[in-house]
Amino acid sequence: MRAGEVLLDRLDAILGDLRARVRGIRGIVLSDPNGLPIAAEASEDYDLPVVAAMSTMIAQSADLVYENLRMDKPDVTIIEGREANLGVMGLPNGVASLLVVLEKAANLGLAKIEMRAAAARLGMVFGGETDARPKISEMFVLYNNGTLIQHYSSALRTDHDRDILGGMLTAVQAFVREALSMRDGTLDEMRFGTHTVCFVRGTQTIAAAVVDGDRMAAKYVMFDALKDFEEKYMAQLKNWDGRLDAFPGIDECFSRVIRS
Repeated sequence: MRAGEVLLDRLDAILGDLRARVRGIRGIVLSDPNGLPIAAEASEDYDLPVVAAMSTMIAQSADLVYENLRMDKPDVTIIEGREANLGVMGLPNGVASLLVVLEKAANLGLAKIEMRAAAARLGMVFGGETDARPKISEMFVLYNNGTLIQHYSSALRTDHDRDILGGMLTAVQAFVREALSMRDGTLDEMRFGTHTVCFVRGTQTIAAAVVDGDRMAAKYVMFDALKDFEEKYMAQLKNWDGRLDAFPGIDECFSRVIRS
């Protein structure tokens, strides 16, 4: 097999994995900086050259808008339509752009997380370097009503630090309840003093973590662990009565997040 065929196989595998991870993806197109299609994963008959050209144009235009506003360039640009939504992002060093067509019912938060993860993998295929793994110093795992299931910390804490964490947990729980009361609201991140708390939501649970470094990479690691936890304890979570002993082995799902 020639090098070009190997490259395309790797790209197709990453796009296929992205589609498998996000329910409601209609199609994915990867295009080069000139707007030409490189690879695609689609169930519908798209005009790939046109879609690829539009993907590159959207990514480059979004970058230009933010540059003129003197702001950091966006990592993912979302366009919401009546029939479907589009997610577009540029790969590291501008080597390509990624466009994802999503059903209206698709989870945009999850789609953005998985797009960032796929972009990092695609960047590696094109020879780019990945950022250092983020540091997650604290992580709260909560039930979908805000009740604490488990807390993880990367270091031993003084009583003063525990008081701060207690206040942080109260703020996190209040934020969760407020966000869940909004029909169209999604959990993203919040500031608590000098800390940034990032949120990732599963089906039955929510993870909130204090992050230092690449927050998007942290959210991917958090979601992966949360998904593992929910799959392992699906029956217990469905009608959880608040008993913490319902989740034996929970540390196996989340301890690696703190170590990351």
